[in-house]
Amino acid sequence: MEGFPKFDILKAIYQFYDDYVSQFDFVCQPKCTACCTQHVCITTLEGAFIIAYLKEKKCLNLLDRLNQVDPNRLFSPRLSTNMLAAYCLNRREPPVEEECFSTAPCPFLEDGLCLIYPVRPFACRSFFSQERCDIKGEAVVPPVLVTINILLNQLLEHVDTPGCYGNMIKVLLFLKNEENLGRYFLQQCLMPEGLVPNRPIPGFLFPPEHQREVRKAIDKLALLRIGQIDMKNVLTQILRPGGEHV
Repeated sequence: MEGFPKFDILKAIYQFYDDYVSQFDFVCQPKCTACCTQHVCITTLEGAFIIAYLKEKKCLNLLDRLNQVDPNRLFSPRLSTNMLAAYCLNRREPPVEEECFSTAPCPFLEDGLCLIYPVRPFACRSFFSQERCDIKGEAVVPPVLVTINILLNQLLEHVDTPGCYGNMIKVLLFLKNEENLGRYFLQQCLMPEGLVPNRPIPGFLFPPEHQREVRKAIDKLALLRIGQIDMKNVLTQILRPGGEHV
């Protein structure tokens, strides 16, 4: 999975997050699959990363599982994370998302285990609970972690411009086509049906009480140097006076 610089950024963000969440205690265990549904949204960068992994492992046939999913039952967001952030920062009411989505098992789930676990997308990587979901009925997540999750979702989308965002199954079905994948690697503008375009960060979203923790996270991210990419320069370009929080 070498040769595409954005993969190195993605891996660095994943590693940063894995290290960050190690300070929390969660009850999640292998074969705990309450969150492993078809209601997962990713960037095209993450989709391309998954496909590159499957190619490397000679497991591209796993993508055939996607054809068994009913596309009419898939949640398709109208807004990306940064599009929503722009609405919030401008104090505008965002469009209402559709409520219907499938809770059917993820097509990459087999015998309670994830077949793409090493390259699972951030939406899966960031889903934790401090109490058992099957008993509580919902995940219990520290509020500050929700804030950090949003921040990193914003950063991943920013890095993946001019890519797209949407339901994981739709993203992978689009990139499964070699022509579409090639256009993505050339960083050509993509306009696939059912996906929304990624946007640059208009400003980070976080409540005032999390400002210190967010600043710590940003400072740690700024220390990352990935190949020829200096994350401090990337973050400096993103941040602007008055645009860091709402």
